[in-house]
Amino acid sequence: MNEAHIHMLVNHFPIIGLFFGLGVLLFGVVKKNSVLKSAAYVMLIICVISGQLAMMTGDKAEHFVEDLPGFTHNVIHEHEEAAEVFMIPMYVLGLVSIVGLYAQSKKHSFEKWISYLALVLGVVCVFLSKNAGTTGGEIRHTEIRENSSTLSNSNTSSQVEEEENE
Repeated sequence: MNEAHIHMLVNHFPIIGLFFGLGVLLFGVVKKNSVLKSAAYVMLIICVISGQLAMMTGDKAEHFVEDLPGFTHNVIHEHEEAAEVFMIPMYVLGLVSIVGLYAQSKKHSFEKWISYLALVLGVVCVFLSKNAGTTGGEIRHTEIRENSSTLSNSNTSSQVEEEENE
């Protein structure tokens, strides 16, 4: 197993886990259930940790795809930038979740506000995750790139030319 494998294993969880963690947190806030909120905080912290692992393995994963056909450095640079923008509020969300866990355990009155802050930060992260995930998918899934019709038309015409030459 190399860094590209590890990157592929961990890069989905910060996005998908974020949705689950926010759902559990929202349900915990609505039901005023401290166990659900604590579970959500743990889920969100795990999302941040897996996001950091994805960041750490991303550069090395780049070396495995840079020589593949259809790869452009521009596409990976866009993904790298989007991932960095996504992870900044994720780190803050992780810190807020740690404070939330602490406040839950000590039954501090400000914990309610921490859970609201975590929800707001989580929503911001969800919006930023769309760009990070999409640009990551575009690296190997050329069909989802904005210029995919241009790519498929040029591939089709080059395939027709190759078949005619045979």
